[in-house]
Amino acid sequence: MTTNSAERKLKFAVFGAGRMGSRHARNVAFLTPRAQLVALVDPVQSVLDAAKEWLPKGVKLYKDVETCLKESDCEAVLIASATAAHAPDAISAIKAGKVSRDRWDRRGVMEGAILPRPRHHPSWSRANRQHVLVEKPISIDLETSRDVVKVAESHPEIKVMVGFSRRCEYRSHILYSSCFDPCPRAHVAFFNMHIC
Repeated sequence: MTTNSAERKLKFAVFGAGRMGSRHARNVAFLTPRAQLVALVDPVQSVLDAAKEWLPKGVKLYKDVETCLKESDCEAVLIASATAAHAPDAISAIKAGKVSRDRWDRRGVMEGAILPRPRHHPSWSRANRQHVLVEKPISIDLETSRDVVKVAESHPEIKVMVGFSRRCEYRSHILYSSCFDPCPRAHVAFFNMHIC
């Protein structure tokens, strides 16, 4: 029996349960109707123990990324681990095969159809892969960031995105306007803010 695409939920794993990771996990679990949190990864056992209190039942907890990628049935990964772990976690997630080919119908649409199957791609013989959203920054250095980009480019069948959430937040626009609108000659080349 196929699931209606409006009813189907994308299964997420969140890597990292710190400030941003727990916020993302809560948003996926409780505020995103078409998403389901299926796994949470954090290397610190006390953090995982604390997360048990607020996580929905059925969410699997893992201490390492590799085990999660092997055992969970996630279809998308949201990386909000420690900054130094962003790149290795992203590369592992991009390379890990998850969704099997038999979930696609003859028209090239996945059961529950969130994304169409890539057509005639050379890597199609391998398992399809889960999509990756990595928190900013990609890495702590430029060269490692480039490595992530290269791996992502070598797997065009998946979506890889870097989250830059403050750019669209209404408080950013209010602050920007109050600082720079009164001065029409001001040219802002870079605007950065942190709101906790």
